[in-house]
Amino acid sequence: MATGVLSGHFALVIVCDGPDRLARGVLESELRGRLETAGLDVSAWDVGEVGPAPAPSQVLTVYGPDRPGIVHGIASVLAELGVSICDMTCRFQGDLYLLTMELDVPAEMDQAELESAIAEASARLGLEHALNRVERADL
Repeated sequence: MATGVLSGHFALVIVCDGPDRLARGVLESELRGRLETAGLDVSAWDVGEVGPAPAPSQVLTVYGPDRPGIVHGIASVLAELGVSICDMTCRFQGDLYLLTMELDVPAEMDQAELESAIAEASARLGLEHALNRVERADL
């Protein structure tokens, strides 16, 4: 489950399992009927339509003074490079805006090219950044 606040709008994603006999349309209609009075919108997808979750290989943190366009500026550069964002959080720590993204970077991606593109985008936005590989312990 993931939650977030986007420009004052609350967002919630829930992944759940139900009985095979429960059709997606029926579930969506039932939830919509119960939640519309609260001003909430509902969308349901079959897991097969969503696909498997990507596995993050790197974590990007971008930080500095807040301004419009930070998420778009960084995300669009990543999209151009074919990098997927697996998870993202945005928050304030005092006067500091922090954007953290877990990234699924293609194995063939040149690390120097990725670092350079992120550095350029961060600098254009007047921000600093840190890019680190995800360390996984074999269990």
